[in-house]
Amino acid sequence: MRSPLIISFLCLILFSSNCAFAQPSQPQTRFYIIKTNRLLGVAHMTIKRTQKYTGDLALAVRHERKALELYEAKDFAIAIYHSKRCRTLCLKIFSDNKIKLPLDAKVTAPDEALEAQSPSADILDKGLENSELKDTDLINGNLQVDIK
Repeated sequence: MRSPLIISFLCLILFSSNCAFAQPSQPQTRFYIIKTNRLLGVAHMTIKRTQKYTGDLALAVRHERKALELYEAKDFAIAIYHSKRCRTLCLKIFSDNKIKLPLDAKVTAPDEALEAQSPSADILDKGLENSELKDTDLINGNLQVDIK
């Protein structure tokens, strides 16, 4: 009598733990990246207006480009982690320039669930290729972060 109950309980635990670490879907990742792109656009306009070049914009663009590359390769979880790093850098830009946060800056419960297992910023930064990209290179040009 107890064994079916114990087995059912163990199956429930295993099922719920597998759900917690499930791979994000393509639509979830796409929406996450689009939301980040909107924040990046505001950060770009902020830097263009204030002309405070700290390198954060260039690093944010590099992370978002990496996120797009991973999205296209169907590596959705890592794409979200790089996009999250981009968002963090955008928030830093807003804070440094004393800009009111856009509505897209609000972290929602689904966003938190997707970014829960994210590695540290240092690990993500080391995962980028070396680049000579600077904030000033991006001021008048296309950020090249459009999702297809």
